[in-house]
Amino acid sequence: MKITQPRSRAWGLLLVILATACWSTSGILITQLLDHGVFTPLSLAFGRDLGTFLVLLICLLLFRRRWLVVARKDLPWLIAMGLFSIAAFHTLWNISVIELGTSLATIVQSTTPIYVSLGAWFLWREPLTPRKLAALVLAIAGMSLIAGANVSSQLQ
Repeated sequence: MKITQPRSRAWGLLLVILATACWSTSGILITQLLDHGVFTPLSLAFGRDLGTFLVLLICLLLFRRRWLVVARKDLPWLIAMGLFSIAAFHTLWNISVIELGTSLATIVQSTTPIYVSLGAWFLWREPLTPRKLAALVLAIAGMSLIAGANVSSQLQ
C-alpha cells in the first residue's frame, strides 16, 4: 500500500499546528472535566479513544477506504494495540494530569520516546545508532532543562 504525500507544504504545516493546538489544550480540558466530576479518568479515556476511532473510521471510509484493509494475521496485534497500548496510555495520562498537574505530566509523558528506544534495543535488539543515542541524550537534556535542572543546586 502506497501512502501519498500531502497535497502541499502549507496543508502539512496547518495539520501540525492543529495537532499542536489540540495536544497543548488537552491537559487543561482534562483537568476541568476531571476536577468537576464530569468523568473518571477511565471513562474520559474511553470517550476520547472511541471518538477518535469513529472520526478516523469515517474519514477513512470516505477518503481512503483501502487503508482499512488489514491482514487477518495482523488483527490480534492491532486490537491489542488499541485496547492495551492506546487505552492504557490515555487512562494513565488522565490520571497523571490530575495527580501531577498538566506541566509535570507533559514532561513525564515526553520521556516516552526514551523508553520506546531503550525497550526496542533491549527486547528486539534494535540497534542504538549514533543518531538515536544523540536524540536520547538531547531528549534527556531537554527534559532536565524544562524541569529546572539548569540551576546547579537542583542537579543534586
